[in-house]
Amino acid sequence: LFRGMWWCKLREALLQMIAGRYKMVREVVDVKEFAQDLVRGREVALECPPQMVQLDRMVCNVALDNAVTNAMRHGCQKDPQVKLSVEMTKQGLQDIHDETQGAVPKHDMTDESGECTTPVEVRFVVR
Repeated sequence: LFRGMWWCKLREALLQMIAGRYKMVREVVDVKEFAQDLVRGREVALECPPQMVQLDRMVCNVALDNAVTNAMRHGCQKDPQVKLSVEMTKQGLQDIHDETQGAVPKHDMTDESGECTTPVEVRFVVR
């Protein structure tokens, strides 16, 4: 039921984008929760840190749904596992690497209210 309702919203947004009537809505979201919703009900491995970011949920869903669906349909036959990795770096800053936990941001990217305060580059990689 979730996937069906989600796909209807996605299709409606896509039609608005094609017609040039889509109004971008940026919102602060937990990128890990966003990615978990994207892969829910699919056999897709997920690698994503919890982080608050600002993005347009619908635009990202349209692009990522297409990428994940194509990877599942047309991926490598020898290794059919599809994986979505989410990588984040601050624009203009480098991350500190911690051997036990991977990349650790130098500074928090949100203020005490949860609002994003530092520009972040988010890469969604489908393998």
